[in-house]
Formats: sequence, C-alpha cells, structure tokens
Amino acid sequence: MASIVFVIGTVNLILGFALAVALERRIVVYLPRWRGRAAALMPHDLDVVDNVHDKWRWMLEQANAEFRTFTEASVHVLNLAVSTYRNDLLDIEDLVRSAIAKRNPEAIHDAVQELVALNAEWVTQQRNVVRMIGEKRAELGAYADLGDHLEAVLLEQSPAIEQVCQAISGIDAKSDEEAGEKIIRELTQLVRLIHTLRDSIAEVMLAICTREDRLESVDHMQHTDPLTGLWNRLGVECQLHKWWREDPERQRLMSIALVDCERLGKTNEFASTRVADRILQALADVLKHQVSRDSGFERVFRYNGHQFLLFFEDVGLSSATDTVERVRQVVAATLFEHRGKQYSLTVSAGVTALRPEDDIHQLLSRASLLVTQAKADGGNRTCIDDGPNVEVVPVAKQDVAPRTFKIE
Repeated sequence: MASIVFVIGTVNLILGFALAVALERRIVVYLPRWRGRAAALMPHDLDVVDNVHDKWRWMLEQANAEFRTFTEASVHVLNLAVSTYRNDLLDIEDLVRSAIAKRNPEAIHDAVQELVALNAEWVTQQRNVVRMIGEKRAELGAYADLGDHLEAVLLEQSPAIEQVCQAISGIDAKSDEEAGEKIIRELTQLVRLIHTLRDSIAEVMLAICTREDRLESVDHMQHTDPLTGLWNRLGVECQLHKWWREDPERQRLMSIALVDCERLGKTNEFASTRVADRILQALADVLKHQVSRDSGFERVFRYNGHQFLLFFEDVGLSSATDTVERVRQVVAATLFEHRGKQYSLTVSAGVTALRPEDDIHQLLSRASLLVTQAKADGGNRTCIDDGPNVEVVPVAKQDVAPRTFKIE
C-alpha cells in the first residue's frame, strides 16, 4: 500500500503540474464554446485531492467524473479538454465543408483560418505538457511508463498537426480546382490525431485504475462510452477482471471476439466526422441486436475507436465463431442511410477462447493479432485461434437479406 501511495504522489506531481501549466492558459480562438473553457487556476499542493481547484471540481462534477486523487482529476480534465477540442474541430469541419459545397473561396479561407488558429493553440498546450513531463521525469517513479507514453504521443502529434495546418494554409481555394478535396483530406488527418490522443488518455486512465486495484469499484460513468452507450475499454477490463476473480481456475468456457469496422475512415473523408459518428452509433445498435438474438449474450463493448469487443460467457470457440460470422454477414448486407446518402461497411474479426494460462493482456493481444490476420487476408473476414492453429474462416455464400438502416 505504501508503494502505491508513493507512486500516486509522484504521478500527481508530474501530471498534475504539467496539466496545470498546459491548461492554465486562456484559449483564444473563434468559437465561443472553446474560449476560456480550460482557463482554471491550479492549486499549489498537487498531492491532495481536497486541493483540486473549485473550477476543476465543478467541471468534473458536471461531467460526472469520479476522482480519488489529483492525478485522476488531472487526467479527467485533460480528457475533457480533448473532448472540447474535438467538438470545436468538428464545428470547423462543418464550416469548411459548407464553404466548399457553396464554392465560396472567401468562406473557405475564413474557415481555414479558424482551423489553423484552433490548432496553433492546441499545439502550444501539447508542448507545455511535454516540457513539464520532461522537467519532472526523475520524479515519475513506477509510473514513468505512463508519462513516457503520453509524452511520446504528444511529441508525434505536435509536428504532425503543424504539418497539416501548413499544407492547408498553402492551398489556394481560388485557383486550385481540387482545393476542397485537398483540405478535407488534411482535415481528416487532424481528426485521426485527436482520436489517437483520446485513446492514449483512456489507456492511462485504465492503467491508473488497474494499478490502484479499483476495477471492481469504478463508477459506472467511467466505463461507459458516451457515443454508443456501450461499456468502453475500461469496461472491458472490469468485465474480465470480474471473470478472473470468479473463476480463478479457468474452468468455465469463455470466448471473446474483437470486431474491427472497416471503411469508416473513408466515411469521415467523404461525408463528415459527425456522420461517421452516427454510423458508428448505428453499427453499435446492429451488433447489440445481433449478438443478443443469436446467443442471448448481453455484453458488447466499444473497445477502441472503430473496434468492438464481444464477450461470450460460457460459450466455446465454435459457437462464438458462428455468432461472429453471422454478425459479419449482417454488417456487410446493411446499408446505413443518412439524409438520402447510403454508406456500406464491413468488419474483420478475431475470435479466441480463454486458455488456463491466459492473463487479460494475453487474451486481448491474441484477439488483436487475429484481427490483423483477417485484414491481411483481404478484410471482411473472421480469423480464429483454436490453440495450435490459426485459421481464417472461409467466406460462405451470403445468406443474409440486404437491408437499410436509416440514421437521423
């Protein structure tokens, strides 16, 4: 217990102070919702949760974010900042797409300037975090890997963001007939970058909860994905941890399937990120309905970005594979319609059963490698691991009737 307290204290100091400096600055961009949101002053004693500043505390209470340490509060605040930035990025994306659709060079120029201003301030915040993590590296202790992980992601992101903004600024909407397409392609890179950072923050939060042995007591809101309503990556760990505790001898059957949605990135580019979000919501509904109908199982998770995890309780590999193949066919036969436009998706999946020697990391890593194999074999495939062998399931003749899923 003493070592945990020490670790928490050191991480509080490093991440808390880094975030304090990075998020203390008043944000100045064009959109009212973003302006000033992260300007709260920070307490000086970063080790005590009671000293979380009132503005932070109010912000976290409004978001129903549970926190027991200043570290956890800091990560939550960074997550809220990322969420706010993403929302503002999508607002500007809408402006850019509208200006392009109207073929209005002046409006395109103005929207691009807003985009560049937003990202210039965002890069400044990221670099402040990196600087402070570097200055306090020696004090990270056993949590050094978490600081290193965030630092590495941020160090990759800042120059990538600047490169995108330079490319966008250099596009002449008046003379270049392909200006709109070029701008959208660059803008979708910004969306991918913020999704990467969002996922990295989720991994840090998961690590905190795991190392503090809190997976059984995590607040419901923390393991719920706000977009789909499914349990998130933290929820996956909570479910598996519960299973490990209840069946320490690994005598019960249990299988999982990692399902990776393909083509959604193209939807971001051709339609918009907001439309892709709605399609992802619809896909989550399809998965929940199909899995429940086929197996009576109630748990589908949003694992990471475009990936979902299906958890099969007391189900062997063969039955789980049958259900996943049915899911794959249903998704391939479904058209997602939004405002008169139709979009199609496919999924690749990896299915594996729990082995007596498995830990959570081994089980999830194996499923991820199976997805990689399914995609390498052409996508829209299911790959299984029955122990000694890895097999890509032969694609059978489609026996699912086509249907259209209308999205509001």
